[in-house]
Amino acid sequence: MRTVGIVCHDAGGANVINSWLIRQLNAIYPVFFLSGPAKDIFFTDSYPSVDTIEELIASTDFILTGTGWQTKFEIEAISRCIQCDHYVISFLDHWIDYQSRFMINGRMVLPDELWVVDDYAFKLCQLNFSHDVKIKQIENYYLLDCTKNLIIVDSCPEQKNDIDLLFLLENLQSYLSSRSISNSMSEIDVLLCWISHLESSGYHISNILVRPHPSSPCFLLSKQDSDKLANYSVSVSKATSLVNDINSCDFIGGINTIALIIAAESNKPVYSILPSELNSLLPRDKLKMLYL
Repeated sequence: MRTVGIVCHDAGGANVINSWLIRQLNAIYPVFFLSGPAKDIFFTDSYPSVDTIEELIASTDFILTGTGWQTKFEIEAISRCIQCDHYVISFLDHWIDYQSRFMINGRMVLPDELWVVDDYAFKLCQLNFSHDVKIKQIENYYLLDCTKNLIIVDSCPEQKNDIDLLFLLENLQSYLSSRSISNSMSEIDVLLCWISHLESSGYHISNILVRPHPSSPCFLLSKQDSDKLANYSVSVSKATSLVNDINSCDFIGGINTIALIIAAESNKPVYSILPSELNSLLPRDKLKMLYL
């Protein structure tokens, strides 16, 4: 049985890797090196964890990492593996910012192998990395796990009254600043623009459920944001399950989060709402694009 080191920080990559890993436990033995939201996703009680990447390299046959962009945790681990000539595979769970995910100290550091979960990501990898790295497409087990309990609808709601919205938060200002874009728009401003668009199309909004991003699980609406939304019934999700929140609402909206792709599997109307300075690189075949 081979031993694999798991390096993750961001929730997106952790969820995808976790769903893959559960199906491989008869063939591989995991050792964990985790930080941030990833700590709450993996089943670490049953398997060992280490405190440094050096310990992980010394105790594993190969390493599998996420590719988060909000911290250097994963790219530093990749860099150390390359320095030590230890085989490392990185999972791209998204469709944006591929090259910047592998930048450290002004240079690009690529793993031995990249894994993706769909044709769209595979083609993007080929465009971004040419023949510099082996690219492999594997099954998206996380999407399969999510859709098992997802309520699939036949069509868009015919009625326009009493529509319940789910809005998926993410760190918009961090996302904008990483692109050197000066825009003071907040996630709640994006939500208000979406509401305005729906109301101008004749919809009456009944309830709004705001789901925090995994990087900010203790999100609370500020007084300023509450005042902006004073005319609506707004609550912050306390559910651990994204699928439960999707099932409870009629329309789903967000900015550029992978959760929109999961929501789109429900056949409900799903909106990617973007400030004008941003381009969406999400697969668009099931999304409604709204530029502000």
